[in-house]
Amino acid sequence: MSDSMAQLHGWNSAPTGPLVAGPLLGEVSPTEARIWVQARSSAPISLLIYREDISTSPVQVIEQTPQAAQWLCSVFEVASLEAGVAYSYSFRSEHGESERIPLHLGVAEDATTLRIAFGSCYKEYSRHDLRIFDSIAASSPDLFLMLGDTCYTDEEDRRSEATFMQAHLRNRNSDALRRVISRIPTLGIWDDHDFGPNDKDGRYSEKDRSLRCFCRMWAQKQYGTESLPGVFSRVRCGPVELFLLDSRFYRREREHILGDGQLQWLLEGLKQSTAPVKLLLSGSQVLPEVAARSDWDWECFRRDGAKELERLQSFLAEQDISGVVALSGDPHLGQIFRAPGVPRGDRQIGPPLWELTSSPLANRPWTKPVWPADSQGEHSFDRYLLEEVAAPNFGLVDIDLSRVGAEVRLHLCQEDGATFFSYDLDLETLRVRPHREHVCAAVRDARHAYCFVGDKYARYDIQHGTLDEGFPRAIKDGWKGVFPGQLSAVIGIDAVYFSKRGKAFFFSGNGYVRFDLEHDQVDPGYPKYLKTHWHGVWAADLTAILPGEDDKIIFVKGTECIRYDLKADRADLGYPRPLADEFPGIFAEEIDAAVAWSDGSYYFVCGNEVMRFDSSTRQLLPGYPRRLSEDPNHRWSAFLT
Repeated sequence: MSDSMAQLHGWNSAPTGPLVAGPLLGEVSPTEARIWVQARSSAPISLLIYREDISTSPVQVIEQTPQAAQWLCSVFEVASLEAGVAYSYSFRSEHGESERIPLHLGVAEDATTLRIAFGSCYKEYSRHDLRIFDSIAASSPDLFLMLGDTCYTDEEDRRSEATFMQAHLRNRNSDALRRVISRIPTLGIWDDHDFGPNDKDGRYSEKDRSLRCFCRMWAQKQYGTESLPGVFSRVRCGPVELFLLDSRFYRREREHILGDGQLQWLLEGLKQSTAPVKLLLSGSQVLPEVAARSDWDWECFRRDGAKELERLQSFLAEQDISGVVALSGDPHLGQIFRAPGVPRGDRQIGPPLWELTSSPLANRPWTKPVWPADSQGEHSFDRYLLEEVAAPNFGLVDIDLSRVGAEVRLHLCQEDGATFFSYDLDLETLRVRPHREHVCAAVRDARHAYCFVGDKYARYDIQHGTLDEGFPRAIKDGWKGVFPGQLSAVIGIDAVYFSKRGKAFFFSGNGYVRFDLEHDQVDPGYPKYLKTHWHGVWAADLTAILPGEDDKIIFVKGTECIRYDLKADRADLGYPRPLADEFPGIFAEEIDAAVAWSDGSYYFVCGNEVMRFDSSTRQLLPGYPRRLSEDPNHRWSAFLT
């Protein structure tokens, strides 16, 4: 045995049996499997496949002779199994036989359910408590994904291939990890630490060696293409198509991440895919906005691949490609983002892009989280960020095509398996849809009512029943500092609330600003996050805010509402609840806007119809609903059409 091999066995020393490291169950199908191991010696080693229902003898025996040049690593390819049959497997050599392990095969393309667990940033020797892997196993996923920093090669002497392999094999040879990867099909991609030194891009001189070592450690059918090396590939798994991306091999800092060839491969694959759900798997984050700013400056698509991200979103819109969600790793934070779709030329809007980031599995959490904004300054506000967790975590993606309205469920989980947060995604919304500008309205005082649509607003004179001269006008001209740079055809003002203390609150997406009416300016420290400053309220996308009784206000979203106690600074117990419970008889479907009028009545707008609700009698006024244009008493509503 060479000195370098002896070193490796010093790092990886299983006490007995045929294996030093592994097994890792890699890419599978309903009838095939690939299994990775590191053998104890160069003696022949056999993979034994057992059929659990008919015999104690193996139905397949596959033998290999491990090679020292490959660091005794082997990938066994199993074929011709029967779909739906229970199998198990073990390994045998002159050093003995390993335990029998259930063989988890892939699900059929026509399957309607799938569960995927994922995470990133695994430094085994940084943490003694690796219970997170037991929690992953207990969640019973059909697939486990390691999205970069699967080991930390940059903390080794990088002068030889042996030291690269030491880092890989040391992390791989953990009992906690083995209990997951030996039983659950596991796929991997890299980020900077398993690619090379910290933050290295495609100009790294040893990237070919890194690629060779990385591919030696996994059991996937494809790494790159014949003409484009790398770790990217496509894998179909039931109702999901996985697009595993290489965010390092072709990267050029502040220029691009994927490179032209890989980007074209991705776009063509998305267009060809017939899977209802398409997952983009990246070692670098895709959507974060704050990360690209100079005072934060961590790697992400918005910093290094902004044009590629723009091209991707435009392509999804132009080609009417639905069901795309991004999963990522890297920042030692768990986060979820949502970016609105981009407009097309035909008044259609592309699908929104969601991203769930899971990091770290086993490493120190980042000590400078984005939240809360007011502790860091305005620079930390990210208009796409919905939630954030600074603790070890793993992600779960639950697919159930029969769960109409929540076909895709995204979870971020704690080390013990409990849930940090969950979001339901409707496949119907993850597609190109007609452009529909959000409308909101609010009454400032007995004289003025305001309506906000897109990037414009109108002011209505209540006493004279007329639209004030010079309106509508741009929001940026009349309300300086309100979400600068955010207002567009797809992101506008969601809701407005005028307080009794001379303040106006503007809500847009995941954030809000407080505007001082006397001084005609946004108060310092804004925007802030809706989720972190209005306790118990939704994270984003309000429909309206209505004044209530006794220092209460009512947040409205879709068909639900939350009553908020301003004195206690929290949502009342028992909320959210149906909006129709608070306002009996109003529209059953989602409303577009709501406004409390100066006479104490409430107006609810849905499409081209309006309902008027009497707050004193707690019922609809006679003659409603009616068309907006036919409302004789309040012509203000006409400009909502």
